[in-house]
Amino acid sequence: MRTLARLGISLLPSLIMIAPLTAQTTAAENAPPPRGTPFVYVNTQAILPEAPGAQEAQDAFNQELEGFNTEVQNLRAEVDSLLAQYQQQEAMLSPEARQQRQQDILAKQQEAQTRAGELEQQAGRRQQELLQPILDRVGAIIEQLRAENEYAVVFDVANTGVVAADPALDITRIVIARLSAAGTAQNPGR
Repeated sequence: MRTLARLGISLLPSLIMIAPLTAQTTAAENAPPPRGTPFVYVNTQAILPEAPGAQEAQDAFNQELEGFNTEVQNLRAEVDSLLAQYQQQEAMLSPEARQQRQQDILAKQQEAQTRAGELEQQAGRRQQELLQPILDRVGAIIEQLRAENEYAVVFDVANTGVVAADPALDITRIVIARLSAAGTAQNPGR
């Protein structure tokens, strides 16, 4: 990943921040807010690592990202090699040859940066492909809970500017429990 940064390319965010939730929950914490509560919230950053298939998606993305990084490192090595050769031979080159070599090095640097940008976009698309089925399942469960309990709006505190919220309105653990139950039902040998 450092190679992408060295070429001036922003690092890709992790597919999912894998961090197990260690808080113990009680039955009261798993109880949904009262039916008809107008606003409830979830924290998708806490849900995604717990979702069935999330670790597999993260592993697949990391493996593919290694390939992208290897290609970018190879491009960078080519640029570094051209630059080192130029620096060794600079004093012996004619002004025209120096200018040509400098242009060649700049062209190779631009080529490397362009390719790194393409790879970053490709990785972003792949990340979305891997994540989308998980997000769809999470969204379906959230919508199911919203409809069942007649909630008007479900906010995602991971993506909004919520500064403070009543923990009694948090349905995150309920979503995680339903995801786990759905994942276990789909993969009984788990």
